[in-house]
Amino acid sequence: MRRLERIKTIYGSCLHGADDEFVSVPCPPIAAQDELHHEPRSVVTKIVRSRMEETFELLRDRIYKAGLENYSGRQIVLTGGGARLNGVRELAELVLSKRVRIGQPHGVFGLSDVLGQPDFAVATGLLKQAFEHTDEAIDGPPDLSGRAYREQRYSGNALGRSLQWLRENF
Repeated sequence: MRRLERIKTIYGSCLHGADDEFVSVPCPPIAAQDELHHEPRSVVTKIVRSRMEETFELLRDRIYKAGLENYSGRQIVLTGGGARLNGVRELAELVLSKRVRIGQPHGVFGLSDVLGQPDFAVATGLLKQAFEHTDEAIDGPPDLSGRAYREQRYSGNALGRSLQWLRENF
């Protein structure tokens, strides 16, 4: 399963490219196949695009059935690893008929490059909410000076320890 996920993240896209038929993707053996084989990137793109399109259609239908289409605003924020796929924003805008942006963690100083990706946007926001005791997960502009981060880091509070754990484990 990890191999298929890796193929999706490296070669996957929601947009068809002009050279997709000519670029080959290494595919791991599945079931009775004994050896590695290669498929055109267009096959991977077709699979990824159809699954993402289906996911956005389900989301759109659930928002409509719940009567939230007027309350959900004009913009959708995508988070998670799938948000890093090439063309996902454009596909989401097409299916959902809303502006779409890719969410990234902000308001927390000192995140590594890995933790600053959309994969960790929700987890970072939840940790920030839990440890700041505010009504909003994101409260004001990010602290770019690092003063608050240094104070939290040296005071040994739970948020600093949680961020340290994330840095060490991811």
